[in-house]
Amino acid sequence: RAARSRACSRAFVARTRVFPAIGVAMATAAREPPAATRATSPTRRAIPMPPNVHRPRISVVVPTLNEADNVRRAVESARACASTSGCACEVIVVDGGSADDTVACARAAGATVLVAPKGRASQCNVGARHATGDILLFLHADSTLPVGWALLVERALAGTCSSSTSTKPRKPAKEWGTFRFALGDDGFHENDSQKAFAKTKTKHLNSRFQRGCRRVLETLVNARTRLFSRPYGDQGLYLQKELFSELGGFREMCFLEDVEFVGRLRRISAPAIVAAPVTTSPRRFNKLGYVRTSVLNTGIVCAYDIGVSVDKLHDWYVGARGMGSETATNAADGNAARTTD
Repeated sequence: RAARSRACSRAFVARTRVFPAIGVAMATAAREPPAATRATSPTRRAIPMPPNVHRPRISVVVPTLNEADNVRRAVESARACASTSGCACEVIVVDGGSADDTVACARAAGATVLVAPKGRASQCNVGARHATGDILLFLHADSTLPVGWALLVERALAGTCSSSTSTKPRKPAKEWGTFRFALGDDGFHENDSQKAFAKTKTKHLNSRFQRGCRRVLETLVNARTRLFSRPYGDQGLYLQKELFSELGGFREMCFLEDVEFVGRLRRISAPAIVAAPVTTSPRRFNKLGYVRTSVLNTGIVCAYDIGVSVDKLHDWYVGARGMGSETATNAADGNAARTTD
């Protein structure tokens, strides 16, 4: 009986010493999870950021001539990248001597404004020389960039890295590229009589036909860009500034300067195509008609490819569009004449 009493006493002492220590350890573990648990906790996981990543500064060059109604939208779409992607960029508007409020509207929108001799080629070259960015993006004044465009351009030019576990190789970096093409919905009604007539059933059907033409035209232009690597200026052209300098910039031409420049770029590589579209005003298609404008532009480009002189092609283009004397003068300076499709 005495031996059993001593054994029970030893067991009681052991329990009073061990169980409190276990309880304290379990409470501490509940209050503060182990290091492995903290590292994998979704509420505590930090976003990995590569150290010392160089984010290139992008310079957007917008040539203008009497574009007071459009330049603000173009500049604001370019400057929006600072809030959507955090990328530093500058917007340079190069005016060719506008007679309207283009310069004032561009400055009010936050762009740096330069003045250069008339002609889209010379204006783009002047803007590129003043640009401080590693990447140049040439945008028409009646076009707008998509949301988040800066990050999309950076990724397109930097290439796509494959993960460490992926068997797919890294895609090679590109030196130039473009966006998909899209036409805006503006420009259907150009005067008050058309606005009044738009309420009729005939005008409604005509608008539906125009919307269908726009969708077909967009599909054809994007197919041409993807299959033949042949984008034009209205889609937005971006490239490394170093490459632009090596090529000598745009050739001083009164017409088709974007076609000639893209031809030289194609000899280097195929373009990187951003899936998001640049949206362009359909005003020139509404004036002449979608089918007639597309046939005219395609014929002009084909004639240029077989060696017809640019001056002769310009005369054909101006005559076919039936431009007035003032518009024809602007077109001769390379601003009103456009061959987008």
